[in-house]
Amino acid sequence: MTTRKMLLSAMVGFMSVGPVRQELPVVKTEAEEIAMALGAAPESLRADAGVWVMGKTGYRQVRPAKNGLTCLVEHGRPDTNEPICWDPEGTETIMPLVLDRAKWRAAGVTDDEITRKAAEGFANGTYRAPRRPGIAYMLSEHNYVFNGQKVIHYSPHVMSYAPYLHNADIASTGNDPDAPWILNEGSPHAYIIVVMK
Repeated sequence: MTTRKMLLSAMVGFMSVGPVRQELPVVKTEAEEIAMALGAAPESLRADAGVWVMGKTGYRQVRPAKNGLTCLVEHGRPDTNEPICWDPEGTETIMPLVLDRAKWRAAGVTDDEITRKAAEGFANGTYRAPRRPGIAYMLSEHNYVFNGQKVIHYSPHVMSYAPYLHNADIASTGNDPDAPWILNEGSPHAYIIVVMK
């Protein structure tokens, strides 16, 4: 399995918990989590972005969006940090599942059951794919994701919504670090990843 394909696990957060890596930044305060979340967006968009922070029972909103951009630090696992900001389309279509997954994990729901509940939600219309092109920002230097084997640092990048696409659809091998590639291939929440050098 390629590193890029293994990143699927990092973004959807269904893998089992492993040891915490020492270089992972530890967020101690709400202010630090807000700053980390906003660090995912271009600086020019941060002042008007909405922010959610993780609590004991899941995420809660601490600042509403004025520009349609919504930011949070996704924790697909307890040992990952995935600062991300979605445009209005991603806020409406992708973020609801992220919020629900966090709530389920906090309630002790198993990974298998989370997978089942997510699939059921897509089937019954609770969740949906993005309806138009859009962008999610992950421009933070604090992207620590699970690649299927261990937690790794991942470069700042932007992601465009690409529901149901595969790497072959964009003539990508998924193995070239300098070329765009598809995360979550074939899924409603697939993204085209473009690493910022």
